[in-house]
Amino acid sequence: MKLIPLMVCLSSFIPLIVARRFQERWARIKHWRNAKATVYDISCQMLDSEHSRWSAFVKYRFSHNGIEYRGEISYGITASKYQVGDDIGILFNPSNPEESDAPEYLTIGPFTFSSLQLIIYVFKAMSVLGFVVGIVFLLFSHRIFR
Repeated sequence: MKLIPLMVCLSSFIPLIVARRFQERWARIKHWRNAKATVYDISCQMLDSEHSRWSAFVKYRFSHNGIEYRGEISYGITASKYQVGDDIGILFNPSNPEESDAPEYLTIGPFTFSSLQLIIYVFKAMSVLGFVVGIVFLLFSHRIFR
């Protein structure tokens, strides 16, 4: 019975590990610059025929210092969001403009770039809360089962 509180304490580190991944991504892109890009191609590809999983690939181009660069974003099938010729906002690395991405897709799942820092704080808070709850359970189980 004392194993459950210990497992709660230890599992509280999982959100911390996830937050670390978001922090690494944030550190990499937080100094990138905004630019306007134009969608020039949209394609879909089946990723997994067994489960019928598809992904959309949106290719875009943008200019920086008179040089044209190209990028691509991929995501779950919501290709109707963009049309060829649409202008989209992107971020690019000013030191290496070949590194770029669209803000909405800089994070994992339904989270957007603007909420990236919030996600980091939420996952850290979940980790601390889980650890505290685990310690409280541990103390109560020790007292109850003495």
